[in-house]
Amino acid sequence: MRLTIMSVLIIALSGCFAPDYAEGGFRCEKSQLCPGGYVCIQEADSYGCKREDLVQPSLSIDANPKTVSIDGSLTLTVNPKNFVFSADNVGKKPVLGQGHYHIYIDTQDYNDTSKYVGLGTSEVNTIQFGQGEDQVNITPGKHTLVVMLANNNHTEYDPATMATVEITVASATGVDLGGEVSP
Repeated sequence: MRLTIMSVLIIALSGCFAPDYAEGGFRCEKSQLCPGGYVCIQEADSYGCKREDLVQPSLSIDANPKTVSIDGSLTLTVNPKNFVFSADNVGKKPVLGQGHYHIYIDTQDYNDTSKYVGLGTSEVNTIQFGQGEDQVNITPGKHTLVVMLANNNHTEYDPATMATVEITVASATGVDLGGEVSP
């Protein structure tokens, strides 16, 4: 009986997980689930199963250029830690450590849809300013881009996890407000 239980345990673990005895946990792949009570989290170039109660995501962002014309564009780079972006699961049930992010301008109020820019599921996004249908209408001056992590079902990640970056919007292409302006 003892041998049978041990065999089942070894077979079950070897199907999806490679034991990582140096770390005291398991390696996993982005598409695999971890054992109950654990979540698959990206760590540098690999993934590992971590205890749910010890995992708190964090976020850093950057915008390039920091000064952009009112009809220009910028590249928003979003770097998550302990969180995996999942385009395939947008609109589905929440999974700990997985989802997407919402982008806002000049607000940290998750419910302020008037300041909502859009959602992202990749680490790099382009934001196009202007008056068009798929463009962000914005006034000249200093603004704050806010990125907030969201669950697959669009609810705010709990606890709220966000990052901000300051940008300056010039009134016209070629106007210098103290930085390099994107055409």
